[in-house]
Amino acid sequence: YAGFDSSQSGPRGRQLRSRRAMSSALETFLAMEPWALGVLTSCAGSFLGTLGVQLRILADSAAWKCLCDGKCCCPAGCGGCSSGCAATTSGLSPKQKSRCLQAIGWTLWISGQLLGQLTILLAPATIVACVTFSSSLLCNTILAPFVLHEQVTRAHGLGVVLLSFGGSAVTTIQAHSAKFRYNLDELQELALRTHFLVVACLFAGLAVALGVRALRRTSLDVWSFAYLFALVGASDLLVTKCTMLLAASWATASEDVGGVEVVAVSFAALMVALHLTVFGFQVASTRYGEALQNMPLFLGSGALMQVALCGTFFGEFDSLRPARAAAFCCAFAAMLVGLGVTSRAAILSRPEAARDSLK
Repeated sequence: YAGFDSSQSGPRGRQLRSRRAMSSALETFLAMEPWALGVLTSCAGSFLGTLGVQLRILADSAAWKCLCDGKCCCPAGCGGCSSGCAATTSGLSPKQKSRCLQAIGWTLWISGQLLGQLTILLAPATIVACVTFSSSLLCNTILAPFVLHEQVTRAHGLGVVLLSFGGSAVTTIQAHSAKFRYNLDELQELALRTHFLVVACLFAGLAVALGVRALRRTSLDVWSFAYLFALVGASDLLVTKCTMLLAASWATASEDVGGVEVVAVSFAALMVALHLTVFGFQVASTRYGEALQNMPLFLGSGALMQVALCGTFFGEFDSLRPARAAAFCCAFAAMLVGLGVTSRAAILSRPEAARDSLK
């Protein structure tokens, strides 16, 4: 028994090994680069946010508000009351169950959004947009069969592979190509660049046109809703990142910089307003059909808008050489193909036509 340490066996030894493993994992986590921490927090936030959205979809389903009468009334179509969709199994009425799911869903979604705010500070805007998009859609495809009992096909699996590959490739390409710190003067120069102003005016003009058409029709179709949702989300990402950059510049400045306080406070107020607007779009998004059909559309359009608007603003494509730019385009194209495959598979597997307009 030479060399045998009795303290390494039994419950005490297991506790020591567990503590050492946790300490090693924490040291590894803290030693990671900021963009890598941003990727991890983005994935965690996407999981929590996606789960929260699906629970809200489940709660919003009209089937939860019906009376069971011995038949299954849950959206999953489970074939009976074994899932607890009626009040007979848990003592809760369908309305109470719906409220509980709403509360849990919103709590998870808000937690995911808080992690997303941390991601914005840690990683470049392009990485934030692409990783959030791919990880959210990946989580949506994985969770939908378990939470909403929606059907997943081989096409969904192919879409997941393409999304994972594209998101990983974009992260690798853009990880070291962006600047992380800006001051007020640099942000003003970025905002006044001609190509950014042209892109912003085009996006805003199209949004106004879609809004006018929706007012005339008294309804908003799913594609127009997805565009407006994407524009608001991209603006929220841009303003939030600028606010955090200004706050960091203000906090770390060695001398008093005039005007930064006023601009930072103004941006913070605008950020809160955009957060509330995104919150409203999130509330309305659950009324547009099943998760496997419309969630890919919302996520994909949001990622496109964020990459176009934020990437143009921060000049994250200016430093890319032709070979890296081509690799980035291929990786992003793989994500878009994954989006199309996943959306097409969801449409083909649906038993009924979904609601496609909000009145």
